Amino acid sequence: MKHPVADHISDVVQVEMLSFTKTPEHSTKGYHQHNSLQIVMIEKGEVEFMVNCILHKVESGAVIMFGSDLPHGVATFSENIKATLLHIPYKSLYWCNDIPELHSQAEFIKKSRQGYLFSSSTLIKKIIRICNKLKKAEGFQRICYLFEVLHLLKNENNVKNLVADMEATTEMKTSIQQNSVERTFDYLYTHFQEEFRLEDVAAYASQNPAALCRAFKRRSGYTIFQFVNRLRIEKACQLLKNTELSVTEISFRVGFNTFSHFNTQFRKITDLSPSAYRSKSNI
Repeated sequence: MKHPVADHISDVVQVEMLSFTKTPEHSTKGYHQHNSLQIVMIEKGEVEFMVNCILHKVESGAVIMFGSDLPHGVATFSENIKATLLHIPYKSLYWCNDIPELHSQAEFIKKSRQGYLFSSSTLIKKIIRICNKLKKAEGFQRICYLFEVLHLLKNENNVKNLVADMEATTEMKTSIQQNSVERTFDYLYTHFQEEFRLEDVAAYASQNPAALCRAFKRRSGYTIFQFVNRLRIEKACQLLKNTELSVTEISFRVGFNTFSHFNTQFRKITDLSPSAYRSKSNI
């Protein structure tokens, strides 16, 4: 007879492979938060995550842990991305709080609401091996593999928080300004390749344009149009590396109305001309 707790955790712990085959504007509509833990292992390529409305670039060999109710989403990713996601509903770990011997482990899980970034190629290899076993395991064995992953993460020294203050995250959830900023990011990810006005964004975010600009700059560090240009140039870099489209065609495809403006913004962000960037990428 199987144990009901083991069966419950076995049912709710999910491991799935990510390929990021969808277009960035489609994938990034999922800026969200949930009552779960997510551990993402970036095996190859690079991803830009929006976490609490701050952009974080994560390269291969890194592990990200999003705690319960931490707003996050994918902004952009490289064409060669390969990642593994471990999804753990938070309710599966409530009982850790009631066991004195697991106090420090429970605190580690609680503080994951700030988000963790682990930079260790050795760590990611160990976790991937465990996840491959976890996918095939059942009952208590599945639980053992899960806690082996959490044990490795808790004892990793090369780690930093993605959000400086947990209280700021809590305040953000109830802030009208922040809700507007979230909607703004959602709009920009979806429409950055199109021509739009500030008034269009403000209407979508249900906020006054001037107030929205201040809130967005405060949270992201960029003006709305600086952020859009960054998204456009990142998409252009992907197309320059992975397609044979002409530089002019790429400039219009990512949303610039004139090649000269595209060239200026590209040099400003990458310190290279589009042609030089393509040549360097193909070496």
